[in-house]
Amino acid sequence: MADWVQTPESSHVEAIKYEPEERSVYVKFNDGSVYQYMNVPESVWEELLASGSKGRFINIVLRRGYEYVKVQ
Repeated sequence: MADWVQTPESSHVEAIKYEPEERSVYVKFNDGSVYQYMNVPESVWEELLASGSKGRFINIVLRRGYEYVKVQ
């Protein structure tokens, strides 16, 4: 299982991780909730890592473009 990448620069996102065998991005928010975004290509994960605003990227790209569920 992949390790969480901490995102101290984000005011809403605590950490993110990518599971390549599932093609899933996991996002842990500062309120403790965790969401799984499914069928995400690795190239989109790399864009998320490089983005200046993780929260904005998640809202614009992941939430609008991929199926997701709250897992915690």
